[in-house]
Amino acid sequence: EVDFSFELCFLVFSVSSLPRFLMKTKVQQYLEGHGVVRMWSTCPSVNLLDLLPQAVNSDPNSTPLPKEPVEILCVAPGDIGSVLMTMCRLRRQNLDSEVQVYIMEKNPEILARHLFLLYVFLDDDLGPRECTEIFLEIFGNAALRKQTSAYVTSKIDVLIRFVTDGETKLAGLVDLSLLKAKDRDALEKVWKGWAEGVPFDMAALREQRLRAYYEDRYDYRKNLMDWDHSMEVAVWASVIHARLYKQWRGDGTAFEIRESRYPEPNRTLASYA
Repeated sequence: EVDFSFELCFLVFSVSSLPRFLMKTKVQQYLEGHGVVRMWSTCPSVNLLDLLPQAVNSDPNSTPLPKEPVEILCVAPGDIGSVLMTMCRLRRQNLDSEVQVYIMEKNPEILARHLFLLYVFLDDDLGPRECTEIFLEIFGNAALRKQTSAYVTSKIDVLIRFVTDGETKLAGLVDLSLLKAKDRDALEKVWKGWAEGVPFDMAALREQRLRAYYEDRYDYRKNLMDWDHSMEVAVWASVIHARLYKQWRGDGTAFEIRESRYPEPNRTLASYA
């Protein structure tokens, strides 16, 4: 059995805004769909160790690499999908050294979401199925079930204690020492904004975003959804059914949990941008 250790370091950085052009390119339209504060990655999740110049050999009979720390920097990944995949596949690698992943994000809302989704992933109080459902629901849906919204609210104080006192199960995995005091305060402010008592009209805000995205094509958005699915999505992701794709484009429900109802907004998607 191979012993390994894994550590996450979180940082905050700032960048100047990109210039805007009169004619929007396809990439600009895609990025506007993400929004100013991008809560998702722009690429599929990958095993970060496979991207190293000297990829970690997965052959168990190969010669192990030297016991030097493997340091990986992720700049504005958007989500923790690649980090989770790397963690889950560590035991498949012929690696006998520590792996340190540094994550840099511009916005505290994204860092707060990273930490919360990582907490959900590691929550021993949840069974495998419940953990999967809650994780996917929070990760991809604009609205949540009541029990999921209550779960989010119940973990606010837990996450704040982690930032202020270094408690909870994240303490041995995540290092926040590179964050400034103002960045920690910003994380705490974001989490407090997730409380159920804080007003957050997801439906109205989402419609506002859609109108800004479609502009004068808003009234023809269903036709655009059909076009995008048949000409783009069906080519590289044929497993996604057209009806489910259009439902997600329409109301923001990416993952359906049986025949549940979603009356509560997903406050982890809230931002001040």
